[in-house]
Amino acid sequence: MNYRAYLRSPHWRQLRAERLKAAGYRCYECGASGVVLQLHHLTYARLGSERPGDLRVLCKVCHRRADRKRKTRR
Repeated sequence: MNYRAYLRSPHWRQLRAERLKAAGYRCYECGASGVVLQLHHLTYARLGSERPGDLRVLCKVCHRRADRKRKTRR
């Protein structure tokens, strides 16, 4: 399964809902709530079998920042 298809899967939707709830519906970095929140993969090594520590709840702004940091570390 490719990544985009995975993000539309029932497994991902359930995992996302669980992680958002566990994070108190707040961005891990800035603490924002009441905004669109996303899950950021810290690693893709276990894609489809992610552990809680593999994912971080972030707002859009912090997610973009995290993705830029990842690209500069490569």
